[in-house]
Amino acid sequence: MAGGLRLGKKKRTSGLKVASGAEMFINALAISHEFTDHCHKDTLLEVHPDVPVFAAEQAAKLVSGFNHFRTVVTILTFTSENSDWRDYSLLPLPSWLSISRLTASGDALYYHSALLIIFVLYAFSSATPKKRASLSIYGDEESSSIDSDAAECIVYTPHGIPYKSLEPIAKAYPPLHTLAFLHGLHDVSISAAQQLNLGAKNGLLAQRVLRAKY
Repeated sequence: MAGGLRLGKKKRTSGLKVASGAEMFINALAISHEFTDHCHKDTLLEVHPDVPVFAAEQAAKLVSGFNHFRTVVTILTFTSENSDWRDYSLLPLPSWLSISRLTASGDALYYHSALLIIFVLYAFSSATPKKRASLSIYGDEESSSIDSDAAECIVYTPHGIPYKSLEPIAKAYPPLHTLAFLHGLHDVSISAAQQLNLGAKNGLLAQRVLRAKY
């Protein structure tokens, strides 16, 4: 994640400093599930406590219980009813970046969900749009050279998400363009009624919805 975290009024940092003065290169953690293979305590405790954690609800509760990280944020669910990506940019993320998730109806454990990381296309330009202030990582300059709040997104779904549950991305406004889609290929079931990983067929159907570049 490039650029500064929003730490509150008049507070901004372009990186986190450890005691030795060396700059860390992990600016944030995003956690999709509370299960051990996604949220491993011993691994997470190796990360500096100042790194903010953005996690699904149950994972956020679990990580908060570690009493290690100073900032643990519960991410919101991106929906068709509120499809403006800017509403999901939670402090201390910079306002040109949001982390949320997509969920599937009827999935009580949110097993088949996805992390949705959205970033504005002009974040690495010194210009900011008319309608949206403070999106540039270079400050709060105003410019009329860019008028669109269209953004790119990365969709990460370790167990797969039903392709129909990706509808909020297709209907998003300002529009979203999928840069990368990470979806497993193996179809894994533990019983005739319970499927763990949705596999390549669902992934191909999802790609037809997303039209991801990668």
